[in-house]
Amino acid sequence: SGGQGAALLAAACAAGASLAGPALCARSPRARAAGAVALRVRGPKPVRMWAPEEIPASERRAVEDRITIRLVAPDPFYLTEAVEVLEDFARESGGDIEGPRVMRRNRGHWYLNKSPNGHKKSKYHLMVEEHTWFVDYYPPAEGGLEAIMKIRIPHRVRIQIG
Repeated sequence: SGGQGAALLAAACAAGASLAGPALCARSPRARAAGAVALRVRGPKPVRMWAPEEIPASERRAVEDRITIRLVAPDPFYLTEAVEVLEDFARESGGDIEGPRVMRRNRGHWYLNKSPNGHKKSKYHLMVEEHTWFVDYYPPAEGGLEAIMKIRIPHRVRIQIG
């Protein structure tokens, strides 16, 4: 019956054998570890190659070398572009960069009277959002820190180096 067939299939999947293809054994741990793409590959399964993990700059460099850069903008799009510019600068100059650390956004909502005479029903609604990201920059050991002052970042991004 159906219950015995399901139990047989579950036992076969647990043993690593596939009765009617890998799609039926998708619940087995081996199939889940292989990923959804590997389940649908015909022929020999691709081998996942080992890739070295880069050691973060905070573990390789001294804390005294770190320069924390605070980026503030009204939209995360501008911050993403600024971080890409900083990453390119770090790659070209031989420095290291770590981050960004994304803080929660600050939102302000204000209501201002349109008229100076106190008409309460006629108001301006002002909404301001401010997104803040922190990036840690580790300059190269040879120097060249003053070159960071010439970076061209989006004009909507306020930058604070500390």
